Amino acid sequence: MQKSLISFTIFLFFVGLLYYVTISLSPWDQQAVDRVIEQYNLTTGTEFTELIDELLELGLISEILSLRNVAIWLTIAGAAFVSLFVSIHSFIDKLFIRKFYEEPNIYKALRRGVIFYLIITAILGLRLFAGLVWYNALSILVLGIGVELILEHFFRSEPSVTKEDTNL
Repeated sequence: MQKSLISFTIFLFFVGLLYYVTISLSPWDQQAVDRVIEQYNLTTGTEFTELIDELLELGLISEILSLRNVAIWLTIAGAAFVSLFVSIHSFIDKLFIRKFYEEPNIYKALRRGVIFYLIITAILGLRLFAGLVWYNALSILVLGIGVELILEHFFRSEPSVTKEDTNL
């Protein structure tokens, strides 16, 4: 339970940091936005919103995004998501799976949280670049599950065998 509370506290810290970054950093590259407004003679916010929808459909939204600010936002959002996932995973692990005296496996929760966040980010990235098709999303999901299964097998600890267990 203690690890769950610690990771939840870390989640709250990253949410506060994410709030600050969201308010202080714009996701738009101001020079590119000014160029687009001038090029297309946009005068209202609805015209700009329609242009953003068009750029999303064409996969050209990265032309007016500040990739540095988006990367900062995604990193902090990822840290918040993973810490919340670790908190929930370790709470459920301790409550329903582990015995009373056993600690939850924090590394397994962290690994699964990172993989889950990368899957979500990859699918959203496909959406931004107009590549979100069902088979792309499915292949990313299968790849993430495959990586988790391989890592689960690789990091599985073998039970130690003692002389008492072998009856020698």
